[in-house]
Amino acid sequence: MRIFSIWLLYVVTGGVVYSQSSDGSQVPSCSGPLDLKRITVCVLEASPEYRTEQLKLKEISGKKQVASYLFPSNPVASAYVAHRKGTVSEGGPLGTGPAPIAMNHQILVTQEIYMGGKREKAREVAEEEYKVQAGRLEAVRRNTLSRTISGVLKFAGFKREYEGTLQLYELAKELKELSHARAQEGVAPAMDVDVARAEELRLWKILKQAERKLESAKGELLIQLNRQPDSSLELEVSGVSLKELPKDVVTLVKIALANRPEIGMTENEIVLAARKLEQIKLQRVPNVTLGGFVQNDGFNEKVVGAQVSLPLTLWRTYEGEIRSAASVKEQAFENARLQERNIRLEIVNAVSGYLALHTEMEQYDPTYLRDLDKDLLLLKEALRTGRIKVVDALNSQRILTGAKLNFILSRTEYSLAQVELVRAIGLSFEEFLEEVK
Repeated sequence: MRIFSIWLLYVVTGGVVYSQSSDGSQVPSCSGPLDLKRITVCVLEASPEYRTEQLKLKEISGKKQVASYLFPSNPVASAYVAHRKGTVSEGGPLGTGPAPIAMNHQILVTQEIYMGGKREKAREVAEEEYKVQAGRLEAVRRNTLSRTISGVLKFAGFKREYEGTLQLYELAKELKELSHARAQEGVAPAMDVDVARAEELRLWKILKQAERKLESAKGELLIQLNRQPDSSLELEVSGVSLKELPKDVVTLVKIALANRPEIGMTENEIVLAARKLEQIKLQRVPNVTLGGFVQNDGFNEKVVGAQVSLPLTLWRTYEGEIRSAASVKEQAFENARLQERNIRLEIVNAVSGYLALHTEMEQYDPTYLRDLDKDLLLLKEALRTGRIKVVDALNSQRILTGAKLNFILSRTEYSLAQVELVRAIGLSFEEFLEEVK
């Protein structure tokens, strides 16, 4: 009786105690001028996609706690009370006394227990789910950082493009006014004024396109920062510089396969699918339910006993579940192959784009770019003094402005290509990209 009481106390009161602590992280100020580090942190804090993946990871950490429970369910306690009344023949010494009366009652406690290593397998499944979700969270973090850095570089590049185009537009307006003055003086045909006006309109259209691209890039960043569309945005970033990396695709593919979180995630998905298949196969092994009871039976007869119950696996053989889990495992293998193929394709595109733009940027000599601005100013002075024809001045202006705008666009595309290369390879943005203010 004492042994049973001790076992009953252990079943009812036994359990695992968990404690959870949350660390409050300080978020940097997201107002005022923002550098690259601050804006990426602010975007991550405001990103519902990243926050959702964090909550999923928290959910799976709860599943790990569930899998660590000692028993598959809580103990079940049941009781009954019955009134027993005998016959007159059962009463008295000669069977003539009053009918005996007794109150019967029973207290029964049962507890289901794991069999066949189901608890250990559930813990393995929960651990693999945690690894998969951690990899997915890191992939979302990197993609969010990539989009943010690319958005910042687009905003900075489009801002330079808008400012440069505005200067060229103002110069075109001055050339038109000079052409108009020369036509009034009779030293130039009236058609030159129309040609100058056409060039002014061309640059005005380019200016408006640059303005729309600038506003679009600004709006995307404000949405990522969870700000109002009409809010101001000040950035202290003009570009990025990339650390030296190998130029051959084979080496970069090896680096990517070792660093991309998607690769580790797909590998963990394969392991997770295998663990779930093993877990389902273990369902064929039924859990045993142990029970103990104390009873007042018959006419005040004291009874202490134990029981064992075992479900029979007859109609439900888990064949369908096993076949489904085996298919999921095969899908995980194919998904890993597809992911690796996509990564190789991303690397090929990123490397080819980066190398092409790197070669293009080498064609722009810094002294040549400084000479472009000087030539545009000299062009205006030559037209004012009559040393050049209006048509020749406009043709020269179109060539010089095209070269300057091409450099601005190529510089922006080159910065974006560097970000895409680091993302495709799976390297750290913080380590391999240096901010240029």
